[in-house]
Amino acid sequence: MADRKKVSVIIPVYNVEKYLEKCLDSVERQTLPEIEIICVNDGSTDGSLQILQSYAEKDDRIIIINKENGGLSSARNAGLAVAEGEYVYFLDSDDWILAETLEVLYDECKKENLDTILFDADSIFETEEVERLHPSYRDYYHREDCFGNTVTGQRLFAEMMPREQYRSSACLQMNRRAFLEQYGLGFREGMIHEDELFTLQVSLRAERAKHLARPFYQRLVREESIMTSVRAIRSAFGYYVCNQLILAEATELVKEKDIMDIYVNKISRLRRSIKSALKDVKRGEIDRFTSNRLEDMALLEQFKYEQRLVISNRNLRKKIQELRASTTFKVGKTVTFIPRKLKSAYRVLKKKGIKELYKAILYKIAPGYYAKKYVEISIIMPVYNGEKYLWRCIRSLQKQMFRDIEIICVDDKSTDRSMELLQERARHDKRVRILQQEHLGAGSARNLGMKEARGKYLLFLDCDDLFDKNMCRELYRAAEKHDAQVVLFGAQRMDMMNNRTERMGWVLRSSELPKDAVFSGQEIADRLFQITSNCPWSKMFRRDFILENGLEFQSTRHCNDAYFVRMAMALAERMTMVDQIFTTYRFNMGASTQGVKHEAPLEFYKAFSAVKEALTEKGLFALYKKSFVNWTLTESLFNYRTMKTAEAKAAIKEKMLTEGFDYFGITECSPEDIYNPQLYEEYLEFRKG
Repeated sequence: MADRKKVSVIIPVYNVEKYLEKCLDSVERQTLPEIEIICVNDGSTDGSLQILQSYAEKDDRIIIINKENGGLSSARNAGLAVAEGEYVYFLDSDDWILAETLEVLYDECKKENLDTILFDADSIFETEEVERLHPSYRDYYHREDCFGNTVTGQRLFAEMMPREQYRSSACLQMNRRAFLEQYGLGFREGMIHEDELFTLQVSLRAERAKHLARPFYQRLVREESIMTSVRAIRSAFGYYVCNQLILAEATELVKEKDIMDIYVNKISRLRRSIKSALKDVKRGEIDRFTSNRLEDMALLEQFKYEQRLVISNRNLRKKIQELRASTTFKVGKTVTFIPRKLKSAYRVLKKKGIKELYKAILYKIAPGYYAKKYVEISIIMPVYNGEKYLWRCIRSLQKQMFRDIEIICVDDKSTDRSMELLQERARHDKRVRILQQEHLGAGSARNLGMKEARGKYLLFLDCDDLFDKNMCRELYRAAEKHDAQVVLFGAQRMDMMNNRTERMGWVLRSSELPKDAVFSGQEIADRLFQITSNCPWSKMFRRDFILENGLEFQSTRHCNDAYFVRMAMALAERMTMVDQIFTTYRFNMGASTQGVKHEAPLEFYKAFSAVKEALTEKGLFALYKKSFVNWTLTESLFNYRTMKTAEAKAAIKEKMLTEGFDYFGITECSPEDIYNPQLYEEYLEFRKG
């Protein structure tokens, strides 16, 4: 049993001497020792074989297979044929994995009895130029959502695909060897895009599959070679083979209509990839393309026949384009220009009215001016060292279905690449505005953004969160319909340790709000501080209402939003709610303001004191007292419980016992005044301690 191999790592090797040692080092250093490392030298002509031999001399877990060059699929299959591990993992020889990868994956597979487990990757760019040319790869292998439940492979695929989070890489999954042998799964040789076919075949057959949201794989992104016409045809043929085989297999194996629809969608995408690969290929080049595999012949003839038709249609479209470029067509287009535009304008006018017609015309002829003139919602976002999540955050805002927004990013003197990412986004989208300040914190950054804002409404968002594409549209509609000063909405949170999401019920307790569509703070005085949290990223505020009441964020290190949010709601005469989740809040990310709040443990006290002083000054404290007392008691004890150091806890305890409980009105409360009896018991114990 001591020699039992838990995982077989299969590494195809072909002319990678520059990268191979880093790859092998990462496998040798795995915390799971019971592995075999099968290196398949696929006819390398550089020093790759010598490197393999030197490593094999020092580590008897390394097995070297030498073969003539047959391609990636052939090399992987050669390794799979001799593998003895309970699970099999395919690793590319120019990439590497984290030290704990195989141990964590194997333990999870055993615990859940998995056929396959999927995981994520970090993209490592070989040069800055490669990163500049391929910015989409920065977060490409990081799935935004977590798919942590054990389900069938088909169901997992069906959950990932609609969210654009399916990744067809054999290096991002580990499979049970007996499962692969049972269904005869391997890599189809002689084709490009073998991973597309293999991973889809695995998804169709796996009875137990799961996703682990950890970036174990470190993928080196380097510049690829120029795409020749022969390679383009091979690429297209690879997609075609995958398309035809998966269509047949899915038709046979998938029994649920909703899942079949998603596989059909994937197949349609493969067909679009074929079309894209062949965009510059001529018919004669298709005719000359051959395959040396007998089993490909029937598919190849069918492929050629279909692509000849595609190229004929393309040639026809080219002739049409030439016709459109002719003088005759241009004259006709000029003569009919006004009638055509009048017809289009009439449609817009009839459907949306004169204002929308004017905006549509302006957007077409002067997009830069439009971006300055039409701003209904100002999105204000403090940015401090947020490069890891900033790109995806801003993209989720740029994809908003509501066009009339500005995205004000206030850089709080970041020391990472945040400013560079912001400037890149601003170059491509005139709605992105960049402001800079000294490192003064999120509160000051929001205030600066608010001074520069032009929109009718204000949204204060964080640079490491994600936002639903319908957020601005739905919030704007609700605000306009109900003439609201504050719009409340829901949020969910994502645990970055496992990518699991859950609704944040405490951010919006919709069941405790009035049934009326519009309500004031005074109408819910006894529950005002309980229906939502201090966070600003689950509310939209009307700017003139905020300015008239002189509301600003405090400049404290944390808890700088409590005063602004609580006072806005207390003063609002017209609030409404959209009971939908629009914000995805990330947590468990390591260092954060919440993680270092013990360094300034009494910031919450300053915020609560400011709220009481303002309510008292406006003659509203008596009205909101019961809700305020419950809020401050809950938050004070929470801050005490969650402080990381004894010194921070002692500072809170001293402050609350000597003045806080008296000042906030908690001491004079009876048990009946406290909404949560357990909280009152905790309060009594706190006073005794």
